[in-house]
Amino acid sequence: MRQVLITEGEAQEKAIKEAIDTLKIAEEGMLEFFPTTPITNENQLGVLDIVICSLLGAYRAVEEVLGVKLIDPERNPLVLSWMEALLDLPVVKETRPTHEKTVAFIRSIRENCLKSVELALKIKGIPYEFVEEDLKLLLKYNPVHKKIPVLEHNGKLVHNGKPILESLVIVEYIDETWNNNGPRLLPQD
Repeated sequence: MRQVLITEGEAQEKAIKEAIDTLKIAEEGMLEFFPTTPITNENQLGVLDIVICSLLGAYRAVEEVLGVKLIDPERNPLVLSWMEALLDLPVVKETRPTHEKTVAFIRSIRENCLKSVELALKIKGIPYEFVEEDLKLLLKYNPVHKKIPVLEHNGKLVHNGKPILESLVIVEYIDETWNNNGPRLLPQD
């Protein structure tokens, strides 16, 4: 689920597909071991329920932030019914933050991951351009933008016409490409 939150574009699409595939495997396993919703009250909660609630309890907020349906009623009826049953339990409701707080938290995590790229560029003293427009059109019609790194609003870095996704990969790329600029950002092998 982490990769779904901190990536963009093709990397995010791949992470979403992997999350959906993993949920499908979970659904198939549940069919074998739990043909019906595994819990009906707080006295039946077990460690598996706690783990599932920890991993997927924020699924509604993640779906809202990303605008993507991860748990689908047709594809994942048992996973969905399990999550709904868990989230409806009073003990779970009492311990979980509100939906609004969860959405704000997930947005904050996502923005912080994407901001790490901007920080790495600043630490290395690398001039860059922050672009909020459609980057494909910008690069197509203005080749001067290919000469300096362009940081898109969604955290994707484009350098020499090559898009680089995922914040840690971008920081590594910045550190290797501009190794003579500023301090090392990552330890050397």
